[in-house]
Amino acid sequence: MNDLSLFNSNQKANSKEVVTTKQLAEILGVDVRTVQLTVQRLGFTKVLSQSTGGRPTQVFDEEQATLIKQEIAKHHNLASRQIDTVSTEFEENQVIANAMAILQRRNVELQKRVKEAERQLTEQAPKVEMYNKLVDRSFCKCLRDTAQFIGEHEKHFLQVLQDKKIIYKHAGHYRAYADYADCFELKVYTYGENKTGQQLLVNIKGLELVKKIFKGV
Repeated sequence: MNDLSLFNSNQKANSKEVVTTKQLAEILGVDVRTVQLTVQRLGFTKVLSQSTGGRPTQVFDEEQATLIKQEIAKHHNLASRQIDTVSTEFEENQVIANAMAILQRRNVELQKRVKEAERQLTEQAPKVEMYNKLVDRSFCKCLRDTAQFIGEHEKHFLQVLQDKKIIYKHAGHYRAYADYADCFELKVYTYGENKTGQQLLVNIKGLELVKKIFKGV
């Protein structure tokens, strides 16, 4: 026998299930002296007793036996005897209580982490908002780059905008219809010798416009 299942038997003393020193030693796979020394180390000054063959014998109830088992496990390599298995109701309650305490500590730590994350987000929110505004104000891309930015093929992108009468092509260059003029900018550039041209750029308002358009396409 390598656990405390003896407590499931009908052996009782003072209406409580008990084991003797010898029985406990056999259960745990250690010698009687080890159990006796452990009892002394635990300071068990009052233990149950019963008469066996006319002489008193120390016996231990479930709680005492469990404590003895746990103490012996600290000082002996008893894994092969399954000393670390839960084998009594008292010990099971201890395990449950320890597990609940660990869960409670972890829950407290998790709540602290959540509050810290919320605090950091609150502190960073104004910075993020300012950054977004700066990005929005600085957004001004050519038609090709805008198509790439929203994940559309350039040819399809240009065709849709033309079909919806948002832009048109004139003399080889794209221009915006008057109704959508505020969604675009014209960038003047030079090329060759004393030659200038104008490139149609999409501003932040135009970006929002094309996003809505291609979301439904």
